Amino acid sequence: MPSPSFVQRITIKHPAYSGSNTILALPACDGTNASGQAHYATVYSACVILANNRKDGWLSSSRSGQPRTCADHDGLISAGVYFFHIECEPNAEPYPVIPNFRAWVFPHNDLPSLWHESAQIAATIEPRTATETCRLTNKRLACENAHIIPAAEKSWFVNNERISTASLVDVPRLSAAKSCIRLLQPKLEYEDASAIAKGALALLPTLSTRALSQRDRQSVIARFSGLAADACALRLQCGNGDPTAVDKALELLEAGTGSLIGLALEDRHDVTNLRTSWPQHASRLGDLRAMLNVEAGSTGDSAPRASQQISPFKTLQDFHACVDEIRTLPGFGYFMMSPSIEEMKAAAVDGVVVVVNVGTLRSDALVVTPQAVRLIKLRHFDVDKARSWMAEIKGWSSESPSLEQSRRQNARYRVLILWLWKSCVRDIMEGLGYRKHQSGKTLPRVWWIGTGVASSLPFHAAGRHCDSSTSTTSNVVISSYVPTIRALVHARGRAMDVSSYTGYEHKILLATMETTPGEPPLHGVRAEADAVKSAVGIECRVTHQEQTNAGAVLRLLPSNDMFHFAGHGMSDPVDPAESCIVFEKSDGASMPMIQDRLQVDRLFGANLQAAFLAFLSACSTAQNQQDVLADESIHLASGFLAAGFRHVIGCLWPSSDEVCVDVAREFYRALNMTEGKGVKDKALARALHVAVGKVYAIRRDHPFLWAQYIHMGA
Repeated sequence: MPSPSFVQRITIKHPAYSGSNTILALPACDGTNASGQAHYATVYSACVILANNRKDGWLSSSRSGQPRTCADHDGLISAGVYFFHIECEPNAEPYPVIPNFRAWVFPHNDLPSLWHESAQIAATIEPRTATETCRLTNKRLACENAHIIPAAEKSWFVNNERISTASLVDVPRLSAAKSCIRLLQPKLEYEDASAIAKGALALLPTLSTRALSQRDRQSVIARFSGLAADACALRLQCGNGDPTAVDKALELLEAGTGSLIGLALEDRHDVTNLRTSWPQHASRLGDLRAMLNVEAGSTGDSAPRASQQISPFKTLQDFHACVDEIRTLPGFGYFMMSPSIEEMKAAAVDGVVVVVNVGTLRSDALVVTPQAVRLIKLRHFDVDKARSWMAEIKGWSSESPSLEQSRRQNARYRVLILWLWKSCVRDIMEGLGYRKHQSGKTLPRVWWIGTGVASSLPFHAAGRHCDSSTSTTSNVVISSYVPTIRALVHARGRAMDVSSYTGYEHKILLATMETTPGEPPLHGVRAEADAVKSAVGIECRVTHQEQTNAGAVLRLLPSNDMFHFAGHGMSDPVDPAESCIVFEKSDGASMPMIQDRLQVDRLFGANLQAAFLAFLSACSTAQNQQDVLADESIHLASGFLAAGFRHVIGCLWPSSDEVCVDVAREFYRALNMTEGKGVKDKALARALHVAVGKVYAIRRDHPFLWAQYIHMGA
């Protein structure tokens, strides 16, 4: 490296000003070239910071901005003078420059790509051995992350909350809690483990905050997967003689699962009464919600000037303070709180909610009825066997299997659902007193919720499926699913009885994709569309969008209370929030069509006030493949539920074109929409039960043809 007095430099200037307007100078000593070179991404990241986190800029050696400077094959640029340009409107004011470090607001949810890459590289570095000591403290035991900052910049660090208080304190505390629970359980020290688990759960909401983006929330929650299930099991294990133990265990489970969808549901919390009684508080709450949602989802394309920026954590503090103040108002003491036991029991009217909590310590079914919360011990359930089953199914190819593969997988699936009946569902049905269905009687309803590996188990399809058998779930109850009881309370709270409205007109948005860029054609889509139109009759207004784009669908959803999609769906195995139904769009008149994906995270941001039913006739729309997010139930079906739909029909895996047409036809026929009356909420799950039953009657020994359909919601 040359001596300091001869180091070449990269000089960055502002294109809007002449004269000596250098805003940044960096040494160009990264390459081997004697004339001096610097790492392009580092220079660019520094310019982004100086321009107030604007990532839409580029470097050029010309004040005009052309040509743009690109890195060479080693990622380097030569020493010299460059201008940092930003996209802006003609005659717009020059972009502002951060005057000093203290004026910079840290981009919590929109980090430069170079920083993400550095974090990924750091994650691959082998950790030091336990025999080595910390270079600063000379200690071997590490219990929290260290962040070295200049003492002079401590105030900036606190004001920006670069790492939130939760991240600085609660992450290591939660990690330590999980370790303690694992150590205490084998020693049978359940009381201590239960107390630690309860305390740890109380910290979870401080991690999955509104100030974080959806991706960041997922990342944090994934680190503590299974904590709520452990807390529930430990509370039950310690509950001998405590008549409230089951209630407390259920409250712990609800507090620690479905955190992500819970935040989305909070955004849709009905504030009508608040707006009527306390309009200023309602307005303030709405403004803070909007600010948090913009900050968490900001792309940085239109960042305000530094003086206008506020730390997202400061906004979050204001939001919580506003909610706390609302709870002091008469009649709003439980505003935006998790449902109480009484509210959970009220949500189980017309049926029961069965929460299947499984783990290595114990497995149980917590049964919620309008009268009480009961416990059914699942003494025959083997959680390791369940994990083995789910791993096997996940390993089956997502591509269309050969005929022989299909037969083999179908045979294995029959073994799975028989095992599920014998080890779990049969005990629950007997505990509820549900026996063989008596002809002429109405089947009772059950809402299923599973934790951990149980969140992927097909409880609705369990049983021995042969001609003479009645030992099946579908023979005893009508099944529905919900991510959490809170989600059920929300869906049922939005219910509107329109069944008595003579002449009520449902409005259906029918979106079909017979061909999709990059995917095989679906030859049954047109027949399915015709079947839907015929089944709903002329009393229902149908808006049919063929070969459309996601934006058009999102614009039309608010003016329709039903949505039927027939096309391709995808379940993302790494990031469930990227799971999508696929439309098409064009980048230009002469360009070929490309995929246009409507993803789960976009649905979490929607708020559809009059949404009633979403029927997703597509592959894997109710499937979550990410084990560490099993308790979050993030998939397309839950996304539509969070967006405001009270009912969602989804699929656990792909289906045949013929079956899709038949199920859709029989489902809408069972709703009796041609009578010109609105559909009752309780009719939806029953209609799917009837529709699938028609396929089941013919092919009951082929569960891959009928067991993929589930109802989710009210």
